[in-house]
Amino acid sequence: MQWNANGVGGKKMELKEFLLRRGVHVALIQESKLRHSTPSPRFPGYTTVRVDRPSDDGGGGLLALISQRIPFTHTTARTLATFPPDATRELQTLTLRVAGRELPVANLYLPPTSSCPPRYSPDLSPVSSPTSTSLLVGDFNAHDPSWLHSQSGDPRGSQVLQDLEELVILNSPDCPTRLPFRGDQLPTSPDVTLASGDLALRSRWEVAHDLSSDHLPILLDLQFSSPPLRPTSPRTFLNFGKADWPAFSAMVEEDLARFDPLQFPSLDAAAAELVRAIAAAGARHVPAGFVRGYSPTYSREVRALLQQRRHLRSLPPSPASSERIRALSEEISTQLQDRATKLWGEVLEATSHRTAAPKLWRLIRSLHSRQVGDPDTHEAILTPTRPSIPSPKGQANLLIDHYASISRLPHSPADRLVQRQLRRLPLDRGLPPQFTPAMVLGAIRPSSTSAARGPDGLAYADLKHLGPNGIGAIVSLFNQSIRLNSIPTLWKLSTIIPILKPGKSPTLPASYRPISLLCVLSKVLERLVLSKTEPFIRLSPSQHGFRSLHSTSTLLTSLCQSTLEGLNHGKPALRSLVCAIDISKAFDTVPRYVLISKILRSGIPTPYRKWLANFVSGRQGRISWRGVTSKTRMFPNGVPQGAVLSPSLFNLFLADLPSPQVASVSVFSYADDVTILSQHPQVDVAAEHLQNYIHLLEDWLSSNRMAVSAEKSSLTVITPHTREYSYSPHVTLHSRPIPVTPTPRSWA
Repeated sequence: MQWNANGVGGKKMELKEFLLRRGVHVALIQESKLRHSTPSPRFPGYTTVRVDRPSDDGGGGLLALISQRIPFTHTTARTLATFPPDATRELQTLTLRVAGRELPVANLYLPPTSSCPPRYSPDLSPVSSPTSTSLLVGDFNAHDPSWLHSQSGDPRGSQVLQDLEELVILNSPDCPTRLPFRGDQLPTSPDVTLASGDLALRSRWEVAHDLSSDHLPILLDLQFSSPPLRPTSPRTFLNFGKADWPAFSAMVEEDLARFDPLQFPSLDAAAAELVRAIAAAGARHVPAGFVRGYSPTYSREVRALLQQRRHLRSLPPSPASSERIRALSEEISTQLQDRATKLWGEVLEATSHRTAAPKLWRLIRSLHSRQVGDPDTHEAILTPTRPSIPSPKGQANLLIDHYASISRLPHSPADRLVQRQLRRLPLDRGLPPQFTPAMVLGAIRPSSTSAARGPDGLAYADLKHLGPNGIGAIVSLFNQSIRLNSIPTLWKLSTIIPILKPGKSPTLPASYRPISLLCVLSKVLERLVLSKTEPFIRLSPSQHGFRSLHSTSTLLTSLCQSTLEGLNHGKPALRSLVCAIDISKAFDTVPRYVLISKILRSGIPTPYRKWLANFVSGRQGRISWRGVTSKTRMFPNGVPQGAVLSPSLFNLFLADLPSPQVASVSVFSYADDVTILSQHPQVDVAAEHLQNYIHLLEDWLSSNRMAVSAEKSSLTVITPHTREYSYSPHVTLHSRPIPVTPTPRSWA
């Protein structure tokens, strides 16, 4: 679809209904008239891509709405970079992946000649070739009888015919695309649709008599030999509130009455049977439903007005009908706006302190995302070597390859020594049961009520409604896991959901934050293991992360208090150097055998040392991405994201962080963020002490095989003397200077 909206702001309701009713896959809109500060309008099921007029005068502007079932990439910047600048022409280019082929599309707006500089001639070279543009649509503000017999030609129309002669005009010469609201103006066709020769043969062009603009929406139907869109399954949900939990519990109790892990050939088989029994009961007694799609509804009055306007537009124009169409459009917009205001008022009246927390959070989050412009795009992820658009499965594989590559580290000869130490640990097959039903129930109760399901398909709600046989089966499975040092393979698998980081390019795998979903049974066992091992995990005195009675607030309070005491110190006051060290991807790159070595040297009981070494080994992950699942990849290093044990294991890894050798240097850390404070009356001496400690830290980082970035670290000088404000101490990290900034990164 292409359409000159003449301002999309007050026409969103109409446009939403039209897109849904006509099954539009891609909408290319001219004259969106959005200012830079205006949040992007959102349309259910579509990604909004906008190119605003640079002058921000509230005019012009281009908008593309792409169905979330069509992979695409935004290529405007790349297209314009290869051609001379043109401040008058407005151009937006996209590449779509349709029916297994790439389709370059261009959206163009040329202002009327009266609004252009004198003797302006638009440069159409960026979109003049079928090899670069398969489909070109837009409001050219050009006229020629070749695409509408009843209109006179103008110089710009002649230029369009000459410059774009390799493309085929699809307009019907008997059908105008603009019906002026003023009765003294004739219908014209300033909106032109052009396509490459092969695409023109499979195109059907028509106008629709809808939407509140003097320009009619143009519908282009492209026919392909293969299905243009990948079929998708409807989104489903489980309604735990309507579940028949007594029947669920009874079915599980009957199924697991004789469950014994020793009867199965492996713990994997026993775990699979336990999951099968719970999942079967859930499928039978927990009702499922489909997520309702967006379905706009109009009042009877609005539907009647729309029908009148559609009928009048289909008739030959006259001054009376033009005036009536204009009045109807205004009335439709007013009624739709009044209805939206009324519905919003009903939402506010129904919202109070008694509103369910999840519902209230969804409302607040939707308002926040609309105002701050949180990323909401399905633009395709591209490979660094070629710009072609992969399939959704290919994009998912690109993501999992990226995350797995971060976890790969070079092998070290010391790894073999750790392997031998691990093999020498005895396996106590006579170990008494470590967990009881009461302990398992105590680990399940504080779990969240989230409906999120891990790779095993179970949720915490399922576990919370198990009876004695179900809990007994879990207890026996957990005890066997510790006694045999065996962890089911499925419990080491994570389903990773990539979330686009704000302000990052959606085409780069590194722009996505991985969120891992793990098996709930594994996380319950982790809680039990943590209760047994936490008393034996030594912590660094500088660590404020993942420990009771500590937080970012305690870290910042201690750091600020030390700095203020230095400034208030008797003359001469202490100068403070605050150095924030950036350890690159610390959680994801913890060397597995270095961590296992520290586990083996800890005071943790032997069965749990062996089990924890098993827990961090053999981890796997796969991506869930837009309805498809990637291949499964190994994650040989790092602590598992989302695991209950991971924060404590990371604290154990950092427990031997070097202590300062002088009292004037202090270290504050929160997880992988390390901040060093060096104080002295002389700023040069403070810098020297800081550098000495950083050398110790460099040795620790090297021996623990951790990477660090000097460029992403920061150094800040805090002094009471204005003459020292611009002082930049030369402090290095691995021989690279640390940037001096006015604000410590840890305080930002």
